Amino acid sequence: MNWGYKILLTVIIFILVMVFFVYVSMQQKNELIENNYYEKELAYQSKIDASARLADIMKGNTIATKTQDTLHIIIPMELMDQFSDGKLEFINSQQSSLDRSLVLSPNEQGIFNYPVQDFKQGNYQMRIQWKSKGQNYYREENVTLP
Repeated sequence: MNWGYKILLTVIIFILVMVFFVYVSMQQKNELIENNYYEKELAYQSKIDASARLADIMKGNTIATKTQDTLHIIIPMELMDQFSDGKLEFINSQQSSLDRSLVLSPNEQGIFNYPVQDFKQGNYQMRIQWKSKGQNYYREENVTLP
């Protein structure tokens, strides 16, 4: 085989590989985590303030722990006074159809238990927010469920 055929064969193989990569990339599903990210970005400073307010109280402790079949959310007792507007979101970065939004309603000890067997296996970004004594509190944590 002379060098002209080798060059032609190399170009054909290169084109076939590029066509394959274009096909594979067209099959990928890339979803945004947030549909209305621009509006949420404008209000992000309030989340930063609420997160810093909670970090001062929590002093590095986590707010969520997971056992075999239950996710335990523990609200500090000093924030249980006038607790309102609790919201718990689970955002899956791979499939938006797996996202969940719940009402956060802890008991008198500040504990909210949620069964995790309903979740499909995956990594979720858990977003917790509530109001207490007129102040907003917010925390984001990554969890692997179930």
